[in-house]
Amino acid sequence: MFSFISGRDLKEILDSGYLIIGIRNIPSETIYLPDSVGRPGFCYELAKIYADYLNVELKIHIVDSFVDYWTKNGEIVLKKEHAETPDIYGKVDVVADIITVTPERKKIVNMIPFIENAEILYARKDIEAQDFNDLKGKKIITGEAFNFYYSLIKN
Repeated sequence: MFSFISGRDLKEILDSGYLIIGIRNIPSETIYLPDSVGRPGFCYELAKIYADYLNVELKIHIVDSFVDYWTKNGEIVLKKEHAETPDIYGKVDVVADIITVTPERKKIVNMIPFIENAEILYARKDIEAQDFNDLKGKKIITGEAFNFYYSLIKN
């Protein structure tokens, strides 16, 4: 059983006259650069084009990190037996950002892949690493925010 939080539907958005997007303000032309007049960021521009198409104003909800929205009270939402939609979807209509699409995430939110996203692991030249099994017994530096973090721990 899933617990879903949903954003406003299309009729509610059109009736209100605005679309609220969740987006990170990070130094990347790929996402959103609010101080860049000429090139505000690819994800922002896609959202703006969509808002213009709907003939509504675009409102922005800045998100520091989406990692918090895949957890609830310190627990990983996707590992619980009864998953819940991340809370962000009660605050925004659409997330305009680059988030890795995974089968687990697709079970609880509608994710639309629009750009190729690769997560790469680097190793010393003398280490032949082709998959996770080749990393067993090796010291690894990674961040908890990376999609493959829990896969590395499990393996």
